This record gives sequence, structure tokens and C-alpha cells, in this order.
Amino acid sequence: MANQIPYLHARKMKDGRYSWHWKPSPRLRREGWSNRALGITANKRATGEVLEAALALGAQVEAWEQERSVAVAGSAPPPRSWTFTDLLQAYRASPAFALRPKGQPDAPGLAASTRREYEVRLRQLEYIFEDGRMRVADIDRELVLDIRKGLLAPGEDGARASPFKAASTLRVLKLLLHWARIERLIDHDPMDGVEIPTPPARAAKLDWRGVCLAADAPGADPLGARALRFGFWTMQRRGDLAQLNRFQWRELHGIDPRDLPVLVNERGQAMGFRLQQGKTGRWVDCPLPPFLHAEVEAAFEESQWLFPHSLDPAKPISGDVMRRKAKPLLDAAGFDHIQLRDMRRSGMSGVKDMGALKSDIFAISGHPLDGQRRTMADVYMPPDTRAACAAIAAAERTRRLWQQREQENAQ
Repeated sequence: MANQIPYLHARKMKDGRYSWHWKPSPRLRREGWSNRALGITANKRATGEVLEAALALGAQVEAWEQERSVAVAGSAPPPRSWTFTDLLQAYRASPAFALRPKGQPDAPGLAASTRREYEVRLRQLEYIFEDGRMRVADIDRELVLDIRKGLLAPGEDGARASPFKAASTLRVLKLLLHWARIERLIDHDPMDGVEIPTPPARAAKLDWRGVCLAADAPGADPLGARALRFGFWTMQRRGDLAQLNRFQWRELHGIDPRDLPVLVNERGQAMGFRLQQGKTGRWVDCPLPPFLHAEVEAAFEESQWLFPHSLDPAKPISGDVMRRKAKPLLDAAGFDHIQLRDMRRSGMSGVKDMGALKSDIFAISGHPLDGQRRTMADVYMPPDTRAACAAIAAAERTRRLWQQREQENAQ
């Protein structure tokens, strides 16, 4: 039946699914009709929703044609007037805003965290453009420049505007208008040539002694303290940290014999986590120094998760809950400028200061080496266990040296 509906087209995507579009003829496009994304199906068989939407659009065209046929000769109908809300609805229904499958960084679509961030900015933009009532045709370069100026201006109470939020909002606006230009919903992109401010890079970090000061304080929340410790040593993002579980916990092999004595526990095992990063898709090994092994094994006696949910241990806590548990510990220790997300940066910087090589640290953090491009090997090849263990071994030697000196000074 799909083949019998005018202007209904299917396009096969890279993942084998089909994207359905209602594509008007060139004549209709010149008259103001535009392409509409109708949905995605697993095979080349249109769903009822797609067919109904295409038939409804066809009925609109037919009614318009009838009205046009009785119009006064020589009078052209006005083109369709898109509001900003119309544009948002079309973008949200398009494949460009589709959710990307988890663990497939090369698949089309957006990561869940990215889509949540975009949704926040899209709602903010809808408010800016007169609650979505503004005509898209009225958005020009001057208006975009005024919006940028307003986003960077101090608030009515004198509070300084956040350059991070301003840059994020402008990037999403640029993305939206660029998509509209490609889909021929607008004639030109008002964001062309408009500079987006570059927010300063976040550089807040702690060394290991600072982490211990916050995590080992009397009365510290156990999960909050654990998040600080493991955030530092695993160097992983908050989302990956929250998902650490017993199935990722394993004995590591292929370690340099010179590093092995520093990494093994009383059972003679070097242990760590092996995981696939949610953002990059890279497989990484996260060796842990032996003094943390007991805490991991004690946690896995109660749940399969390193950070179990307080009400349902069969589930992990969310990254936001972990952040809220860790923040009071940092504030109480005098590190109110530090957040849980800074533990990844703190771990990389701290382990480097403790004697590890940058290339070995990148084997844990998942960053590419200088000048290296991402390849398929990053997806299916196992992690560089030897380099990861070398980084943690170097840091553990320094930590033990610090501990020994503190004990000697205390005597």
C-alpha cells in the first residue's frame, strides 16, 4: 500500500532500518510545501501511523489543490508559514533526533545524555522565540545576535551569566537551523557567520591526598566516599562509574613482571574492571591498587553493583544520586569548587604526578594518543592491559612511599 500513496518514500539507513518521509514534488515545494519525517521502521513495511500521516498530508494537498483551482486566475496561494514550535516538532520527529543504541557510538542518532541536554536547550529556545509562536521566516542574523547578547548578559540581580549554558544553547540553535536548511524548511541559515563563544575549559582537580581528606572524614556517606575514591582511580565518567558491576570485575593478565608485585593482593591476584565506555565505545581496563580490592569484594557480597540503589540493591544508583552523595563530602573538606565529575580529571592528573606515563594513563581513560585517529580496532580489540597496569603500578609505588613517610614522621 505504501507504494500507492503519493509522495511517500522510504530510505534505508546504515543500521538496516528504514526512514519514512513525505516528500512533495518540486512544484509543491515551490508553493510552500516541505518534506516531513514520518518515522522509522525495522523493515520496509510502513506502520499504520506512517500510512495515516502520509494519507492525511495527501488529503491536505488535495484540498489545497481544489481551493487553488477555484481561486482567481493569477493569484498564488501564500506559502506555508512555519512557527518555531512547528520546526521543533519536525526536528524531534526526524532521524536526526533519534536515540542512538547504547554501546554503538558509530550508529546514527544521539546518545541519551546528549539528547537530554538538547531537549533542555530546545525548551529554552522555544521560550525565547515567543513560546514558539514566532515565525521561522522572521528569524534573521540580527535577531540571533541579540539572543547571543542576551544569553551572555548578567541577570537582573547582577548574577554573571554562565558561558557554558550560553554556548550550549547557541550550539543547539545552530544545529537546529542547519538541519532546517538541509531539509529545505528555511531558505538560509541565520547562524552562518555568528561566532559561538568558547567557554573556558574546566580545570578543577584534586590530588589523592585531597580525595582522602574528603572521603575519609568521620561520618562520611559510604557511597559518596566510594564514588570519590573509585572516580579517582578508575578515571571513568560518572555514567560508567555508576554501572560498575561484578561481571566487569576480573583478574588481569599480561602485566609487566616489574609491576606485578605492586598490584597483586594477598591472594596473588591483580584485579580490575574491564568495561566498554558508554560515550566512546572503547574497551578499557581499570586496574585497582590492592588496598581497594576488599571494598569492591565487600560491595559485591551485597549486590552485583558497586554502587547499589538504597531501596532496590538489584539496581544501580544513577549518576545524579552519586553526585549528590559526593558533593557534601567535598564541601565539608573545603573543596566547594570541586564536583564528582572532576574526579576523572583529578585521577588522570594525580596519577601523572605520581609517576605514570601519559600514554599509559590514556589506556585507562580511553583518550586517543596524540595524533592517533579512531579506528575499528578501538571497538573490537581488547584493552591495553599492560599499559593500564603500568600507570596504576607507578601511582601505587608513590602512594606507598607517601604512606611510609607519614608513618615515619608520626613516630
